[in-house]
Amino acid sequence: MAKIFHPLLALIASTTDRELAKYVEYLKAENQILRARIPGQIHFIRVPG
Repeated sequence: MAKIFHPLLALIASTTDRELAKYVEYLKAENQILRARIPGQIHFIRVPG
């Protein structure tokens, strides 16, 4: 059973890795587009509470 399980697990892991890489590329492009729409820098202030 281990001989079947290992290649299946490797296939799932590589597919997941490719999907995550696609999501990262999408989010990078989205950030670039959104940052281009904002003039200047944005500073966040943490409010205690």
